[in-house]
Amino acid sequence: MPETPTARPISELVDCGTTHLDAEIGEAWEVAVVLREQDGGRFTDTEPARQFAVGRTTADPETLRISCHDELSAGGPPEHNLEQPS
Repeated sequence: MPETPTARPISELVDCGTTHLDAEIGEAWEVAVVLREQDGGRFTDTEPARQFAVGRTTADPETLRISCHDELSAGGPPEHNLEQPS
């Protein structure tokens, strides 16, 4: 009998980092699909992401700061391991 995996996806969401909050002038610099899986009492979030080179002439510095552009574009998206709240 095949073994059943214990981890199972419980939610998925799409996350986008943009250069501006105004969609008319902003560009997406990162698109990620966040997959949350549960294995027993432990949750794991995995973020496979695709990053794009964008121009910064119309970029809003505050939007880039909030979306962690400089940190994420340098090293890639982090993985988060979260314990289930008690």
